[in-house]
Amino acid sequence: MEGKHIFKKTAVMMLAVFFVFAAAFASVQMPSYAASKPAKVTGIRAAARSNYSVRISWKKAKNAKKYQVYRANKKNGRYKKITTLAGTSYINSDLKKGTRYFYRVRAVNGNSKGVFSAKKSVSTMNSPLYDVEIDKAAGTVTISAKVNGKYFSRSTRHLMVDQYGFNKGTAMLTSYCIPDDLYNGLVRAGGVSWSKSAGKKLKNGEKNTVKNAEHKKFSRLDISIGWDGVSHSLDECLTTVKGGSSAPKISMIFAGNPGAAAKTPSGCMVCMDSCYIGMAANNAYGMCVIDKCKPCLYARSDVLPADGTVVKVTFRVR
Repeated sequence: MEGKHIFKKTAVMMLAVFFVFAAAFASVQMPSYAASKPAKVTGIRAAARSNYSVRISWKKAKNAKKYQVYRANKKNGRYKKITTLAGTSYINSDLKKGTRYFYRVRAVNGNSKGVFSAKKSVSTMNSPLYDVEIDKAAGTVTISAKVNGKYFSRSTRHLMVDQYGFNKGTAMLTSYCIPDDLYNGLVRAGGVSWSKSAGKKLKNGEKNTVKNAEHKKFSRLDISIGWDGVSHSLDECLTTVKGGSSAPKISMIFAGNPGAAAKTPSGCMVCMDSCYIGMAANNAYGMCVIDKCKPCLYARSDVLPADGTVVKVTFRVR
């Protein structure tokens, strides 16, 4: 009996010791491994893109997962974070024309933040060529562009591309403004875009429709081109027959996809078939069918002015 008593007592003591050690082990926190601190951002550059936009770029920083861009109105003023992104460049749009801005960038890796870059200043342009004229009462937006004469005899799906994107030089008109400028203008004129999402895509042959729209009640557009006191509707300026006068089918919409435009910086402003990147698109034709000449599309040399002429392109929201 005495042996059994001693065994029970020993078992209780061992159990008690076990719980003490278990509780102590549970209270010990496992070491946390902080993300490596990213290096300081260097090589920051800034350049105006239009009256309302600038481009900021920088070198890739070691251990950086993302970058935070800050902006101020004075060099030593209050810097406010305007975006966080994974890339090493950013278009800051919707700014005031002829205005100086200051920027700095830092890299982040989880909760770990790097040292801010040097401060960089840049002023937006202040030129009539880069103006976006908005008439809210009429629902119109007017911008300037330059005629590209090679598309009097060569087919293209692009009506207008800006001068910075990788599709520059592939359109009938070269815009002085950038896609974001046109998008912001059309929104202010009362337009509702088909999409705004970077993830929105179309397959070749697919059209911009209500079914695949991000915003079901997207706006339709009328487009005209004017110079020297004359103006022509878009259908009068285009033809499906080189040197002829066979107008294409036209059903222009405010495609307006700044997210996709930023992700795929083609510079596309207006496409003459369905497109998920350009700010305006013609959903009478499926995406990229004009690239296969189904149909072909040319600018009319007997209507539009000569190569290099500056014209005004007006978009009316309806």
